[in-house]
Amino acid sequence: MTDVREVLDFYNQFDDPIEAFRENQRKLQVRMEPVIISVSTLTKLCPSEQEQQELIERMNQEKQNLPATSVARGLFGRRF
Repeated sequence: MTDVREVLDFYNQFDDPIEAFRENQRKLQVRMEPVIISVSTLTKLCPSEQEQQELIERMNQEKQNLPATSVARGLFGRRF
């Protein structure tokens, strides 16, 4: 991001802009963490080892393919 004026304007609406930014960062971090599936759940969903590996790969791809707008929404709410 080269022009941060919109970001500054957004956070200036809060009583404590730095705390609001940190909270949004925390929320985004939680959203971006990989999904943890127990071995028993994975085994129930995909009985074969190959199916399990394919599911893990798909989940990792979906995580990486989040559009930039999703990241912006995570940081700034629905505004972006």
